[in-house]
Amino acid sequence: MKRSAPFLFDEGAIDYAYDHFHSHVSYVVQSKFEVMDNNQTKLLKSGNCICIEPLKKYSWAAS
Repeated sequence: MKRSAPFLFDEGAIDYAYDHFHSHVSYVVQSKFEVMDNNQTKLLKSGNCICIEPLKKYSWAAS
């Protein structure tokens, strides 16, 4: 099983929309993280996680 190291984002960091050929799981350790897909924004807070299905475009912003 392949594991990723934690990512640290500066407050206000924004990424462009993209997709993965595999499922993508993210867990928020602290602070807030916005995930945008299909013109909807989901606010994730400390302790929340999200699973994004393969080939689904999304973007994110650290808040």
